[in-house]
Amino acid sequence: MMCGDSEDIRILGIHGMGGVGKTTLAKIIYNRLSHHFEACCFLSNIRGTSEQKGIEGLQNQLISNILKKQWSNISNVEEGKKIIKERLCGKKVLVLLDDVDQMTHWDALIGKPAWFGLGSKIIITSRNRDIIDVPKVWHPYELMGLNFNQSLQLFCKHAFGRDYPSDDYVAFSTEVVKSTGGLPLALEAIGKLLLCRSKDVWDVMLKKLKEVPLNEVKRKLKISYDALDDWQKHIFLDIACLFTGFDHRIVLHSWKDSNLYPEEGLEVLQKMSLIKIGEDNKLWMHDQLRGLGRDIVRRECDKERKKKTQLWNHAEGLGTVMETKGTKKSEALCRKFDPQLLCCFANEEVGRLSYLRCPEVRVFQDNRPSNDRSHGNSTCLMMSRIGICVCQLGRPFFLPSLQ
Repeated sequence: MMCGDSEDIRILGIHGMGGVGKTTLAKIIYNRLSHHFEACCFLSNIRGTSEQKGIEGLQNQLISNILKKQWSNISNVEEGKKIIKERLCGKKVLVLLDDVDQMTHWDALIGKPAWFGLGSKIIITSRNRDIIDVPKVWHPYELMGLNFNQSLQLFCKHAFGRDYPSDDYVAFSTEVVKSTGGLPLALEAIGKLLLCRSKDVWDVMLKKLKEVPLNEVKRKLKISYDALDDWQKHIFLDIACLFTGFDHRIVLHSWKDSNLYPEEGLEVLQKMSLIKIGEDNKLWMHDQLRGLGRDIVRRECDKERKKKTQLWNHAEGLGTVMETKGTKKSEALCRKFDPQLLCCFANEEVGRLSYLRCPEVRVFQDNRPSNDRSHGNSTCLMMSRIGICVCQLGRPFFLPSLQ
């Protein structure tokens, strides 16, 4: 996409979830191409730098690097745009803008391709697909996670100092790699953590990692979560805790009833690489992001011991309904069934869960309950070895089975 001697001004946009390697890939391309240009500039962490120094600080750095002299005269963004256009328009430059999260960054730093000389190349990385999906970007590219063999190799480099595991650690390494979902940031961080550790520690860490991502990984992933509004965060946490693998068209009704504006929210989550909706209309979320979401909910619940808002743990969900003093903060619960279990919870039990938005997330095999499972205007939670049916005001409420 970026090589060759074309006199075109080429712009490459790399987008994807946090920790997937966008900056690493962009730096490799930048370093390989830099010797072909009379001037180069690598602006790292634009999102964070603009918050600390302002966009004017980034404009000063861009001009200083390309003109090869200190420049700190810009006092406002419009002045900076004018100077960039006037002083850099004839120069063949290579520019890397890392972690762009607003179009104002784009407009202030590179504006239009005509601001730079023929043959210039610009590389942009962003978590937000909206930044990349614009006519000015000639080559949009979504960076995905590593495949299994690549993941194993990267993990082993950090855990063992070589490309493959020792015989005693093959099974452990395979499980660790699977738990990361091909996310390079997680593979590197976990590999360094487990370096020179005993098998017992590996076993304990593996169990923990399946539940909660490492702090280093969480910090990186949470940047995208923090950029969401409250409605979008709510939908993200619902998917992380309950709805991964569900048909989004059915879950949509629950979110609409809760006034969460789900159509817009799902679009934003996709563009931020936080979820995907497959060709089968099912919601998909990376394992590390799902772990982040569940950890956020768990921490919120810990602040108030009985505020269990979303119960994805099956045993805990059943226990909450059975307890006489069950939490009144529960909004959703999930339950898988023992072949011998057949229980009916009537108004008294379910009524204690007064906040319940999603009483259950399964259906019977034939997708509808038999007539004797509906109890007029009562609210009923029916459990069997096949699934669950919830009837509210005589109307069954269904969601498809969890995977």
